[in-house]
Amino acid sequence: MTAANQLVRPLPDVPRSSNETPYSYAIQVKIVRLIADYRRTFPYPPTIREIADLLDSRSTCPISTALGHLRAKGIITWDPGRARTLRIIYDRKKEART
Repeated sequence: MTAANQLVRPLPDVPRSSNETPYSYAIQVKIVRLIADYRRTFPYPPTIREIADLLDSRSTCPISTALGHLRAKGIITWDPGRARTLRIIYDRKKEART
């Protein structure tokens, strides 16, 4: 295994809430994958506008909403008021222990 492969962590499984629509859940999964792929290419995370552009969304509102849901689920976090602090924090080992 190369050093680069050791740095790549598996993507988290995005849990689905009972009140979520299939569309909003699909957007959340796409966003997590997009963030992980973006971080493999660039040394910094994407902005909300960049996520919207990459998902062909004309508005950042659904992206912001999906990011809020992912944050509430404990999959991602960011530092409010600071640019490019979005990061995936989900830990499969922690989930398995509970």
